[in-house]
Amino acid sequence: MSREKVDMNRRQTLAATLAASARIALPMGLFALAGCQTPNRAIRLSGPTMGTRYQVSLAQAVAPDEMPSLRAGIEAVLARVDALMSTYRPDSEVSRFNAARAGAPVAVSAETSAVVDHALRVWSLTSGAFDNSRSAA
Repeated sequence: MSREKVDMNRRQTLAATLAASARIALPMGLFALAGCQTPNRAIRLSGPTMGTRYQVSLAQAVAPDEMPSLRAGIEAVLARVDALMSTYRPDSEVSRFNAARAGAPVAVSAETSAVVDHALRVWSLTSGAFDNSRSAA
């Protein structure tokens, strides 16, 4: 498989993982701010996370006194995803799973389990096209 195709597969796998991670964040109640709106003022929040940046755009404005708690909520969810699923943190659930011997049980959170289930569905639906271990040189 060409280097470009491997890079494209990795980007697509990352996009699928991030989409699954977003499905984790929303049920955690991040955006339950319907009562805090100001007409005609959308907001954007951004900041560093996991070696890159995040950006959140809301169609409705939030009262200025709600901004710190909104930002803290977003950053708490991103920190949770990082703590659970980072491959760079040896204490993350994913790193502990990767370090375990084959077949050994590893306790993981419902969030990590949901992302792994999604990854397995993508793997199955694509006949393993996103399995980077098969394309390693």
